[in-house]
Amino acid sequence: EVLELGITRVVLGTAAVRSLAFLGEACANYPGQIILAIDARGGKVAVEGWALETQVRAAELAKKVSHLGLTGVIYTDITRDGMLAGPDLEGLREMIQATSLPLIASGGISSLDDIRKLKALGGLAGAIVGKALYQGSIDLLEAIERFQGSRRAISH
Repeated sequence: EVLELGITRVVLGTAAVRSLAFLGEACANYPGQIILAIDARGGKVAVEGWALETQVRAAELAKKVSHLGLTGVIYTDITRDGMLAGPDLEGLREMIQATSLPLIASGGISSLDDIRKLKALGGLAGAIVGKALYQGSIDLLEAIERFQGSRRAISH
């Protein structure tokens, strides 16, 4: 319904993980507008507002859905989200190897040094920075100036 109203992109999580057929149908009906959110704890996908952990590895899921026509994937290490403990670099490496889809890192980013580490990984389309912005440990304009550019950008 929201896409019919003119929204440009929709992020799907639990519903997409629960039904890959639903995800495939959404991608087919709305090409270039569907992003998959993969929330993980210890590398395993979590659903239902992070309350339930599945046995599915995040990287396996990313690989499995790579052919569906997703616009991108947001990978969140939920044990780090809001904790300012640094991003899950190892989990992100696995995700980069698993898919060629534009990948956005989320969870734990606390400093420009964390963003530098993400950039050094290569293969990321972006990063979601929340709490560090609110608390002032990252200046958004400085981060944009220092780290602008990506090789796998999500199209506009």
